[in-house]
Amino acid sequence: MRTFVTGAVVVFCLVLLSGCNLRGNQPTANQLNEKGVKLLTSAAGDPEQLRLAVAKFEHAVVKDPTLVAAHANRVNALVQLGDHEAALAGAKRVAELRDAPQDQLLVCAIQEVGELVAEDPRGCYEEAALAIRQSSPAGDLDANYVVALKLAESPHFPQAAQRFIRSLESYGEREIYASLLLVDAREDILHSLVPPSPLDH
Repeated sequence: MRTFVTGAVVVFCLVLLSGCNLRGNQPTANQLNEKGVKLLTSAAGDPEQLRLAVAKFEHAVVKDPTLVAAHANRVNALVQLGDHEAALAGAKRVAELRDAPQDQLLVCAIQEVGELVAEDPRGCYEEAALAIRQSSPAGDLDANYVVALKLAESPHFPQAAQRFIRSLESYGEREIYASLLLVDAREDILHSLVPPSPLDH
């Protein structure tokens, strides 16, 4: 009887020690984010894998609530899952953490694609364009500003787009942006920001 008790105590102590050891070797927020990125990039629309990626990103932000990359990656995974409501909350958090007006573009796009606002979505893009122009060192020559004007269907867009394209130094860049801004439809740009979820098909 005494031997059994002693053996049980030893096993219990080993379990406690191994538990302490496991806690000391838990992955960091960055490591969890990296694991989530691997799941996300290989998911190919698989909902189970996307949910696992979301769980990794959520675990990462619990460990480090200021890890913007994990918040942004979580938004990406939620968009792919078609969970626009959760993606919108996440995008707003990213915008708060980075304090970068261009993040407001993504917030507007998620709201529009997810049909999460009753009013005309163009007002959101107009506000984003104004904030970007006022805060960006490039001012009205910031690509995000011009994209926001296009999504807002602003009357200022054509002139702003031409001015932006002329400001680009490389011919290749001018061709790419001319196609994106002047040829591509508004919906194409919207869906480049928030791709339709493969789960919706």
